[in-house]
Amino acid sequence: MGSVGAQTRFRTAHASRSVHRSDRVHFNEELGVFLIADALEAPTRGHAKPIAIDAALAAFSDELEASASLDPSSRLVEAIRAADRCLQLHAELYRRRLSIELSDCGDPRVARRRAVHMLATKLGVDVGDDPVTFSASLTALYFATDYLCIAQIGACRAYHVGSSSLARLIVADHTLGTVRPGTPKHHALTPTRALGSGPPASIDLRTESIDFEADYVLCTDGVWTVLSRSRTVLNQSRSGPPEQTAQKLVELAASTEDDATVLVVRPTA
Repeated sequence: MGSVGAQTRFRTAHASRSVHRSDRVHFNEELGVFLIADALEAPTRGHAKPIAIDAALAAFSDELEASASLDPSSRLVEAIRAADRCLQLHAELYRRRLSIELSDCGDPRVARRRAVHMLATKLGVDVGDDPVTFSASLTALYFATDYLCIAQIGACRAYHVGSSSLARLIVADHTLGTVRPGTPKHHALTPTRALGSGPPASIDLRTESIDFEADYVLCTDGVWTVLSRSRTVLNQSRSGPPEQTAQKLVELAASTEDDATVLVVRPTA
């Protein structure tokens, strides 16, 4: 139930400009699932390394496989909640270890380094001495047999791009403030919802018919903050390969100080 239509194929392309290594792209064309994620950080600390985001995406994939009997919308929501639980679990492990280390050495900076090192070793990642974050934005598309499910939590966005039209698939914003091109997002962007940030947050979800004459573009805030300068590229998307659209959008985002990541999905009947 909820599998990709037998005749549905995808042409997929993604491009990134990585400054802080906070963005992730994940997709499974066989299942028809595509997502983009972006680690968030506290405004007072600036950019932080996403220590557990890869583990969260693995949890997303595992739950998606395990919940095949559910309807597509429920299946997508359950996979996102699994990612959320994974982030919160690792945040709790970090807090517990931090408390132990503080009791042991009494120095907050040393305790933080030790707690981060413990968790990084467990996860097999390297974050150095940078601050870490357990929160992330995520936007996902799930192409079911005869319709499309879209889910969003946080600051990533998804767009439907037709030959002469551009529309956000979910209009609600989970951020406060206006981000100006070139402005570090931790100075101007405050998330109102995110994975891993506390009690399970509400996920915006909608469904619509699949448009086989359109491209679907997922992007992080490092791209959509300059989207006003990208409309020509997007409106010409269908006249060229998805790889070209993804690369041009990332190039247009070069003026920002944030990571910029784009995933372009072109379904074909």
